[in-house]
Amino acid sequence: MRTVVAGVWGGVLDLVFPPKCLVCGAYGSVDVCDGCRNRFAPIALPVCERCGVSTEGTAALCPGCEDGPGWSFARARAAGHFSWPLRDAILRLKYGDKRRIAAPLGQFLGQFLSANPISAEPPDLIVPVPLHRSRQRERGFNQSAILAREVGAILGIPVAENLVIRRRRTRPQAELHASERATNVRDAFAAEESPVLRRASVLLIDDVLTTMHTVDECARVLTDAGAASVYVAAVARGS
Repeated sequence: MRTVVAGVWGGVLDLVFPPKCLVCGAYGSVDVCDGCRNRFAPIALPVCERCGVSTEGTAALCPGCEDGPGWSFARARAAGHFSWPLRDAILRLKYGDKRRIAAPLGQFLGQFLSANPISAEPPDLIVPVPLHRSRQRERGFNQSAILAREVGAILGIPVAENLVIRRRRTRPQAELHASERATNVRDAFAAEESPVLRRASVLLIDDVLTTMHTVDECARVLTDAGAASVYVAAVARGS
């Protein structure tokens, strides 16, 4: 009886407040409509073998990975390009308190990784990039953790949400110049030396990749704590 009443009441609410896409506002959709999902732009191929940024020609590595100091992670990949509507979906999730968007975004990333494995063997565990506890209290959730759960469910890989912590609050990377971002996150993270991490292959999940300094610092502390290798995956790749 309770189920019937709930169903009827839900139908009444849909008539009065019809569901709509949280990204484009189209009525008749839940969370993210098929139109928006179909417009999520994939990363243009080819991509750098190391960091996953789009490259030109036949070069295996982008100039940054070819000439740079190197990364602490083995490989990074993003499912889509940080452009509309994927960009708007991510921003509404992070800053608009639209946490229901996290599930379809996590599914988008999980399906991408299922079709395009990031490593020869499946990673042993998934770790989300953490928020500082004060920022998580303000936001009410860690978007990377919700994304990680969706990816873990699709790939059948366990998620360890507390292996890495953000021990000091940093300025949002989006507010900084590229040259300031590495300094901003240096020594901002710590990883627990857990038995499950020792010699493990880790898949680190974030929402957007830009200069890569945040995920690189997380990968460094994971490796220092005993991880054999760290791979990075994100919903979108920014410029």
